[in-house]
Amino acid sequence: MPTVYTNDGDVIRASVTVDQLEEVQPVTVIPVLLPDSDRADWLASYDPSNQYSPNATDSRVIARAVLDALRTTEPG
Repeated sequence: MPTVYTNDGDVIRASVTVDQLEEVQPVTVIPVLLPDSDRADWLASYDPSNQYSPNATDSRVIARAVLDALRTTEPG
C-alpha cells in the first residue's frame, strides 16, 4: 500500500480567492507529501474513469492523513 504524509508544521489557515466564487474564502492549506518511491504505485492503482478508484483501503490512507492534519488547526 502506498504511503502519504502531512507535516503538521506546514498546515496553515489562510484566506484565498476561490475562482468559481470570485470572493475571498477562509481555507485550510494541507500539503500532502508522497514519497517519490510510492508515486508509481499510487498511479498504478488509480483509474480516473472508475468511480470506485482508488480502492477503499488506499482512500482511507489519504483521508486519515488529511483529517489528522486538519485537526492540527483546531482552536484551543
